[in-house]
Amino acid sequence: MRLPGYFRLQTSVLPQVLAINASKQVVTDEIEALRVALGYTPEMRPRLLR
Repeated sequence: MRLPGYFRLQTSVLPQVLAINASKQVVTDEIEALRVALGYTPEMRPRLLR
């Protein structure tokens, strides 16, 4: 069974997408601030996520 290549929405989901992206950016910024505060190199970001 194939899914359609596109679908139509009644209303725009852009506000929800923008809110999700903003939330993801806040998390990314917090991780980066913690990394800098601990003096970790950029390669050590995954260690902060554990």
